[in-house]
Amino acid sequence: MKKIVLVLVAAVLLTGVAAGKEKKESLKDDEKRPQIIDCIRGIKKEFTEIERRFLKDLTYYEKKEFESRMGRIDSFLNQIEKATLKNEEGGASEQGEGAKIREQGMEEDVFKKNVEYLTNNCKFDKDRIPFMDLMISGRKITAEQAAFLLREIKMDSRRVEAFKLLYPKVIDKEKTYYLLEAFTFQKNREEAEEFMKSREKE
Repeated sequence: MKKIVLVLVAAVLLTGVAAGKEKKESLKDDEKRPQIIDCIRGIKKEFTEIERRFLKDLTYYEKKEFESRMGRIDSFLNQIEKATLKNEEGGASEQGEGAKIREQGMEEDVFKKNVEYLTNNCKFDKDRIPFMDLMISGRKITAEQAAFLLREIKMDSRRVEAFKLLYPKVIDKEKTYYLLEAFTFQKNREEAEEFMKSREKE
């Protein structure tokens, strides 16, 4: 099973790179960046689908290794995407350092330490959700970080509760699909979407 997942990951990467290369060669400089960003986001969506469909068949240790490796790949893709967006905006120094901080969300080392504590000390959803509330108190997080936390909730119905807690803290709400893809059941996803729409009207 592990080999199948790794083959799927490799296939997604190769497909994304090939598509990005093909589009890069066929477009002018000012048209390349949006296409590259689309390819990156497409790869991330494929990774999410791979996680949803195959992660449940791995052993506990294989799952942790898989999540760790997927996290590193996602981090690399985020760096490429941020660099591309920065170039697209012409070096967004005019927007100030504040914009750069908002885009980063919670510092990665702080986030990892909190997740480590969550994993080791909060075994049940009823303990994990209050800890998440404390973890993000007074802080902003990225959509990727919020989606990672959602996947740490075992029961899909409790993910709705966690979503309502995390969504208001997300800085890059254009990437909300990361959070929605964490849901297993359509009913719970729709409830999350309704909450999201209600927040947008406020």
